Amino acid sequence: DCDLTGSVTVQNTVSGFTLSGFDIDDYVTFSGNSGPLVLEDLYVHGSSGIRVMNHNGSIKVNQVKAEDNNYRGASLDNTASSSAGVEVKNSSFNFNTIVGGYYAGLTILSNGPVTLDGVSASNNNGDGIDVYDAKSLTIKNSIFSNNFTEPDSMVWGYGMFIPLGYTNAAVTVSYTHLTLPTKR
Repeated sequence: DCDLTGSVTVQNTVSGFTLSGFDIDDYVTFSGNSGPLVLEDLYVHGSSGIRVMNHNGSIKVNQVKAEDNNYRGASLDNTASSSAGVEVKNSSFNFNTIVGGYYAGLTILSNGPVTLDGVSASNNNGDGIDVYDAKSLTIKNSIFSNNFTEPDSMVWGYGMFIPLGYTNAAVTVSYTHLTLPTKR
């Protein structure tokens, strides 16, 4: 891995993008891009985590740690596409939202299928994961525990928050550990 002190911003690419093999001591932002987005073998820490906005294409995340950030771990939004999916494997989004407020360790907004396999989103001041509007959702071999709210909140601190809208989305959860909200 290469160490990078500072942020990475990628905007308006049209043929996809891969970011791999970095230890980033700040944040990563993708905005207005098209094509497949691949994030792998990354460690993003210290600031605002990973933020993908207005992406038109699939998103694949593998072996990514977005931890110890002041705000979110990762927010992945590919709703600019009507059907592209999001896949997150072997990745962790733990110990985020250090400075206050509430964020999820991992937030996904997608109109396509969402698959999580081997994901940890724990010990966040907010939810473990939030998934919005997915066509289908499959979660396996994952853990979402010890998420909390400080100050205390009745609407944050859950392992999973999954508002899929008014669609008939199929949801499959297997070999996954959840805990109730906790207070610190």
